[in-house]
Amino acid sequence: MDNITEHDGFGAFCYNTLNIGDEIQTLAAMNFLPSIDYFVLRDDMTKVYNANDLTLIPEEKLQKMKIPMIFNGWFMQTCNEVFNGKIYDPKNIIFPPPSYILPLCISMHMTPRLFKNDIFYEKFFPFLKSNEPIGCRDTYTYEQLKLRNVSAYVSGCLTLHFKNESTHKTNKKICATIEPIANMTHCNHIIEMRDFGINERFKIARNLLNEYMAADTVITDRLHCYLPCKSMGVDVTFVGNKNDVRMRGLIDGPHDIFRQISLNKINEWLKTLKKRETPL
Repeated sequence: MDNITEHDGFGAFCYNTLNIGDEIQTLAAMNFLPSIDYFVLRDDMTKVYNANDLTLIPEEKLQKMKIPMIFNGWFMQTCNEVFNGKIYDPKNIIFPPPSYILPLCISMHMTPRLFKNDIFYEKFFPFLKSNEPIGCRDTYTYEQLKLRNVSAYVSGCLTLHFKNESTHKTNKKICATIEPIANMTHCNHIIEMRDFGINERFKIARNLLNEYMAADTVITDRLHCYLPCKSMGVDVTFVGNKNDVRMRGLIDGPHDIFRQISLNKINEWLKTLKKRETPL
């Protein structure tokens, strides 16, 4: 096949946020890849870790490498949290990604404040134009990119691809909401500290998915509880704000169509990649 790109192994995002839903998105992306060789810190993509021993890859080595990865999730969010000692806003996030990252831009959400900020054209616009078409997680992101002359399509969220692997059902009635609900088991997507290691965070995310897939019923206001549950055939009710820009087109969207679109795009992308026989 023409236009084959040799690479040094696949990457997947890791995080140091409070929201374990980020890891659930990465687990969805990892399911498509033949191997996970590196973890890349989403909010500082100069930080790349060997997936086997979690050692940091030296910068001089990274500059010689090519690391393809599925570029899904929420980008450039802003809040009043502290990120590495700085107020967490777009100007403090290292972007665009380094040249050794080979992204498939799919299932992406971009925060509204990003589109109102000059940083979009300074940092984000050139990256998006060079990686068109952009697969958007929601219709809001799609509409905003189209308004700015970026080729895009709605891919839905990759968490719609989870399969129910539970071998038994529990009688648990679960609420994955900010506040607990009486007589229900409360599952929280917000973790108390940021100093969990990479593997510990993924373990928490996997445990949450295992709880959901075995549950009797689930009530949630969390997108990355609702969509996996829908995908896994769990009896789930969404009680969040459907008008939130993050949710637009996702809660009641054509999930089967989203799955087919994203599956086709990822398979086409994988056919253009070949892992080097002799790693760097």
